[in-house]
This record gives sequence, structure tokens and C-alpha cells, in this order.
Amino acid sequence: MPTGAGKTRIAELAILQALTWPQNLSCIYVVPTRALVTQVEHDLTVNLGPLGYRVSSVAGTYELNDMERFVLNTCDVLVTTPEKLSLLIRRGEEIIGRAGLFVFDEGHNVAQRDRGLTLELTVVEVKRKCPDARILLLSAVMPDKANVAQIANWLADSQGDVISVDWRPTRLERAYFDWV
Repeated sequence: MPTGAGKTRIAELAILQALTWPQNLSCIYVVPTRALVTQVEHDLTVNLGPLGYRVSSVAGTYELNDMERFVLNTCDVLVTTPEKLSLLIRRGEEIIGRAGLFVFDEGHNVAQRDRGLTLELTVVEVKRKCPDARILLLSAVMPDKANVAQIANWLADSQGDVISVDWRPTRLERAYFDWV
């Protein structure tokens, strides 16, 4: 789905669905950078906060402090990075066991040379530790539809669902500029 086509709204609807299940599940929203952690936390707080849901974030170092532990125990939606999520999984934090949905934003980063492996291994850890949790992978740029189907099948361990939208909210125009 291209930028502006509604990926964030899809994620919010999936989060609301998970939060309203009777099991009192939590959601974990994973973004590639700390700057995006702050932005997504703010956006989700604006949209989900008035409904009574607590949105918080942890990012950064490869350790946990007391404040982060408090946040983990009191939030409904956690926004974090793949590296921090991997730490939470390895430490066996309670929020991981409560998570009914993992949203991986910027999923095309799996192909990145430097951070792609971390993202892929974190998804594998989620699949192993939380086999009943849903995984939603969002991306604006997935170049090959065959690859998208393979990734969906890998995430679902069966025939995964793929939603692909070619619609764009704005016209894409190309132009040539010659500086004279």
C-alpha cells in the first residue's frame, strides 16, 4: 500500500480488535527507529487514548530500567524497536505473553543489509514464543508480488493473507528539470 493509503488505520483497527477481545490482550507495535517510536506513540495516543487505552513506548538500550518495567506492566499498546522487542522476548517479560497482536511497520526493511536480519530474527522469535498471536506486517514498498506472497506464507506458516492496493491518494507525476 502506498504512503497515505491507510496502513496506519488498518493497524489501528487491528489493535482495537485485539484490545477488545475478552482475554485482555495487549498489542506491540514495532517500528525501525527511535524517532518513529516517538511519532507512532504520539499518533496512537491521540487516537486510542480517548477510548481509555494506554499507549507507551520503550526503545534504546539493550537493558531495562525500573521506569520501563512499570510501562511494560501498565500499557495496553507498546511501541518499540525490533532490538528492544528482542530483548523483551529473551527476558520473558509479561507483556510478551499478553500480546495478541504484533504490528511490524516498515516491513520491507527485512531486505535491508544492516537492520533486516534483526527484524527477521525478531519476527522468528515472536512466532516461536507467541504462536497464537497475530502478526501484521505493513509496508508501502514491496517490489515483487511473488515475494509478498512468500512473506505472508512465512508469517502465517500456511496460506497467509495479502492485501495489496495499487490506488494512490495523489497522482504520481514525473518531470525533468534542466538548470540553465
